[in-house]
Amino acid sequence: MARATRVPLAGALVPFATAEDLVIHKLLAGRPRDVEDVEGVVRRRGAALDWAYLHRWVTEFSQVPGREAMPEALVRLESLIRPR
Repeated sequence: MARATRVPLAGALVPFATAEDLVIHKLLAGRPRDVEDVEGVVRRRGAALDWAYLHRWVTEFSQVPGREAMPEALVRLESLIRPR
């Protein structure tokens, strides 16, 4: 929550996940729609993303035992970093 971006909405400041945190969560979920969403975020915000932060946390989460999608998340992230 400390990293959340606060956006004015209907007279209140509403916290939203940063683009980086959204990417991390969607990579870890690993569903096809989530991967598409990540690709869209990278297309729109790629240069502005904190890639070191992304790599750090996806690497951390990919080492959690018992979750098959998590190691795949690091592979997906690294494929997004490489120039196309």
